[in-house]
Parts: sequence; structure tokens; C-alpha cells
Amino acid sequence: MHFLRKTAASVLAAFLLLTLVLPGYAAWGLVDGAPAGQITLKGDNALHAKFMDGGANGLFRPDAPTTRAELAQILFNLLDWYPTPDAIPYFSDVPQDAWFAPAVEVMTGLGVMTAGEDGLFHPDDPISRGEVAAVLYRLLGGGDSPVRARFPDVPEDHPARVQIGWAADRGLFQGDGMGNFNPEGGLTRAQTAAVINRLMGRAPGTPEQLAASWLRVFPDVPVGHWAYSHIMEATMAHTQESGPDGTEAWTTTARERNSLANGFYSFDGKLYYVYDGCFAYNGGYSGVTFDRNGCVSMTPGFHNVDGTIYYADRYGKLLMNTGFGAYHADAAGAVTQTSAAYHIPSVPYLSQIDGINAWVGCEAAAALPGLWVKGFAQDVTLRYYLDNLPRSQSDPELGFVGSPYVPDRAKRTTIYPAKLAEYSNSFCGGAVVCTDFRGASVEELRRELLAGNCVVAYETLWWKRPSYGVYNIAGTSQRLVNNNHAVLVCGFDPEKGYFISDPYNYYNRGQVHQYWENAQTFDSIWNERKVGMLIR
Repeated sequence: MHFLRKTAASVLAAFLLLTLVLPGYAAWGLVDGAPAGQITLKGDNALHAKFMDGGANGLFRPDAPTTRAELAQILFNLLDWYPTPDAIPYFSDVPQDAWFAPAVEVMTGLGVMTAGEDGLFHPDDPISRGEVAAVLYRLLGGGDSPVRARFPDVPEDHPARVQIGWAADRGLFQGDGMGNFNPEGGLTRAQTAAVINRLMGRAPGTPEQLAASWLRVFPDVPVGHWAYSHIMEATMAHTQESGPDGTEAWTTTARERNSLANGFYSFDGKLYYVYDGCFAYNGGYSGVTFDRNGCVSMTPGFHNVDGTIYYADRYGKLLMNTGFGAYHADAAGAVTQTSAAYHIPSVPYLSQIDGINAWVGCEAAAALPGLWVKGFAQDVTLRYYLDNLPRSQSDPELGFVGSPYVPDRAKRTTIYPAKLAEYSNSFCGGAVVCTDFRGASVEELRRELLAGNCVVAYETLWWKRPSYGVYNIAGTSQRLVNNNHAVLVCGFDPEKGYFISDPYNYYNRGQVHQYWENAQTFDSIWNERKVGMLIR
């Protein structure tokens, strides 16, 4: 799992301070054809500086238009050496404390970028494809370079015809499927990354070639994005080795952080996790996994991630900004307990005796109202539920052994939680509502009850100590509890104990048999057996 806990190799620390002249890119910046001074750009076959970044929200915004301020900053990031401009233009729409102010001052002072006809810089305006071609032409001193490229939508009298042809001849831009250049169209941030990489002679490799190093994750730039490698190249300082085909294989990378606090974040309906300013990917915790793109998958229930508790519902969706049971999940999904006690109000009661005489069908009689209280199987009767239980001759893992209506002391007449959960989920429209809860601790049991869930607990009849007998289970002799009884547990209170909906109302037939059972008795039996089915 990559939480990017380690910094890059020490070579990168030096790399971030070093810039080398890229051969072939010394150029004269031109202002109306006049040389403004020699400019050299950063570049080398081994060390590549980053020149773009994501936003404070962790996104790259690949389809957003590149603004004039952004292009000024990108080019400023790539300058290795430049002459001191003779004069620094003043623009009333470029505050001195703006993040892009130094870049605008230098790029306009050198004549690489120019103001609008109104004398303003217009930093937030999208910059057109034709304007970018003209800026790069001035940056690299295109001069009187012969132009071969021609586009139907760039006539001879177009003010940027020479610059557009120059940029196209050098492979910086391509026309569309109709052969048009679209000079007034915008340039997206993803397209800008690709153009600048071509300008710098960088050939980012495939995602597989880059995967040997720590990588950034942008939720809006999946690995399959057409510009994925270009965007990684643009936003990560790295060392690399060029392969036989000229493409890069990265060797080390600098650690790039965003400004997000630790926790989960949702983008376009997908969940991501940030740790120490980085999106986690390729790994996970128990029940929480991060894929190659950083997308999070969670199993239902509680999860402890780096010491913080989170909760996912039955569909694996992280709860945020909501209360559930005795808990509250904040905007990042972090869970805090707000009450010491909780029990489900108005639990529907179902007797295994009244009108049906299902003397040993307690597991099903306890499970069905648990489905009802969660909004499932509303029209299912206990008779139907019992009659359609999966059956087995002797193995409760495969189905109910014997008849739920007739006691048989020679058989272990029960159904185990895994098969009961599978059967119960068939009434839930594809949702996984019920799960095998065997082996859960008392603490885990209470936590689920306090979250508003219920448990079919395999305890004992009349809350007696478990007694045992030997039974034939699929051809083997097993020592099993012979006074088994299942109840629906619907809440917990540290003072009252557990709220029980008990289907065996033998001594108060015709009445609701729901009560609080003290924790000492319940916990003692649970800890000896640890058998149950969770309904969430």
C-alpha cells in the first residue's frame, strides 16, 4: 500500500536545487521582432523538474481551460536563466501578492507574454491555442523560421499564422480530424501538459514504466486518462532513464503533497483516502482497500484507519455527516460515540409458538423480524420463511436439520449463521444485509448494537448455562450445545444490559415477549459460544 510515507532518494533533494540548460533551447525572446535577451530553460535527460500542480482540493482539473496566469506560471517554473527585464510592466488586475504576480512580471518584462489592448493582463481569462503558439514562439525565438504547416482555419492574414505554423512544424500542436487548428479555441490543462512536455523534449513513458516510483494520485486523472503520463510528468519532479525508444522509465521521484487533512474524501461519487497530504493507492487495511487510482472499497461495518474509526453501511458506502444509533459521523466520516446506550424503537415481535407451533424454529423466528425492522421481507410470513428454509440431513452449515416444527433430540435441529444469512439475504433485493457473526467479541457485538443494528444471537433456553451432547454432523461426531436458543438482540445499555426480542413466549403466550437481559448473563453465554448472525 502506498501512503507515500518515505521521502524520495537524496538525489532528488539536490535535483530540486539544480537546473541544467536544455541543449537546443537557448533562445531570444522577441517583442515585435526585437531580441529581449537570452533565455535558457531547465532540462536534462536524467533530472526533470515539475512545472504544473494540482489544486488545494487535490484535483488536477484536466479539462479546465488553461488561464493566462497559469501559462505564465508554467513557463516561469521552467526558466533556468533569464536577463533582468529593463522594465516591469504594471497591471492593475495583477495584485502584488497574487501567486502568479512574479511570473507575470518576468514573462511580460521579457516580452514573452503581452497585455491586452486595454492595458490589463487578464490573468483569469482562458488563453487560446493561437495565443499559446505565439507565446512559445516568442519564448524560443522563432524569428524568421520557414513555416510548412498550413490549416484551413488559419488564413494568410491571420496575425498568428507564422507562430501557429512554427509550433505545428515542431510537433507542439496537432490539428483536429478535419485538419483545422482552431486558433481561437481554448487549451485544457491536460493539453497544456502535453504541449509543454513536447516543448521540453520530454517523452513520458507508460503508466507501467512510471509505476516503479511513488506516484501522485489525482481523483480526476485515472490511469486510463489519455494524458495520464503527461500529467504525471508535469506535476512530479523525478529522475529517469530513457529507453531504446526514447520514452522515460522513472527511477526516483520527489514526494508531492496536497493540502488536504487526513481522512476520506468523495469525488464524483467515488471515495478516496488522504494520508499526510497524499492519496493512498494500491493497498489497504482490513476491510478497506485502495486501487491503482486511489478509489476506496470498504466492507460494511466499522473500520479503524490510522487510529480513526469509520463506518460503512451494508452497501459499503462510508457514512458522512449523519447520525446512526449512538454514533455520529462527521464530514470526513470520522465516528464519535454520542450516547452510552441505544436500542431500536418499536421492534416488531414475532412468536415461534402463537398460531404456528414452530417449537425449534427459533433461528428463523428471530431473524425474520430483524429483516422487517431493516425494511426487508415486509410481506413474508413466518410460515413461508420456515417452510422455505434450506434443509440438510445432518449438517447445519448446509441447511436446517430436521423440522423447525418438531423437536428431535437425536438431531442437532438448527441452522448455522452463514447459511441462515445466505437465505435471509435472498429476501433483500440483492443487498447483503445479513452476515455470519461467529467469533465476534462482546465489544464488537455491542458496537454493532449501538450502531442501530441487530443480532440473531445463539444463546441458551431460559439463559441457562450451556449443556452439551454428541451429535452426528455429516458423518462425524461433534460435541455441541443441546440447549441452544436463538433470540433477536436489538440494543444495549450499560446499566440495563441487552434488549431482547425473544420468540419463545412459552409462559406468556399471546403476548409480546421483549425484555432487558443483564449483561453478565448474556456476555457469559456469548463468550462461551460466540455464535450469531448480524443484521445491518
